[in-house]
Amino acid sequence: MLHAMLYYEFLFILPGTLSEDEVKSSVDKVKTILINSGVEDVEIEDLGKNRLAYPIKHIRYGYFQICRFQTDAEKIVEVQNKLRLTDEILRFLLQKYDPKKQKKIRIDYINDEMSGGTRAQREIKREVIPLEAALMAKNIKMAKPETKETEKVSLEDIDRQLDEILGNDISGV
Repeated sequence: MLHAMLYYEFLFILPGTLSEDEVKSSVDKVKTILINSGVEDVEIEDLGKNRLAYPIKHIRYGYFQICRFQTDAEKIVEVQNKLRLTDEILRFLLQKYDPKKQKKIRIDYINDEMSGGTRAQREIKREVIPLEAALMAKNIKMAKPETKETEKVSLEDIDRQLDEILGNDISGV
């Protein structure tokens, strides 16, 4: 009896305390578990290292990986059980995936050379519109600030006033 192969999407988080080499070996281990369970067309995409919403096992950062594959519905329980026993995985989510309806979503991060790997590098790209352009689009006119004309004071007047002030302060001592 032939069963239809279904697509699945598997998101998993590895601890941020791992080195890059350990992350690669852990991803290879997960891929091997999937292939040995009879999974086909395994694609693994690295989503990078990000801060977790809350600490898991006292770990605040994690390497996010997303994996898409095809398998029979009967084998998915076996795959889930094997993945639960993997020590390297902090959390995972396994769900059905329809490649025709769902698009691959990738978050593009700003590559800011000045930031040198700070939070600004992880910010999602946003279009910035100047305030004046936004107000013009809504037909709102900005009021221009009133400018007062000030009297020009000579440097000699300032010196004379300072001498008077300081002279009065010193005489009171």
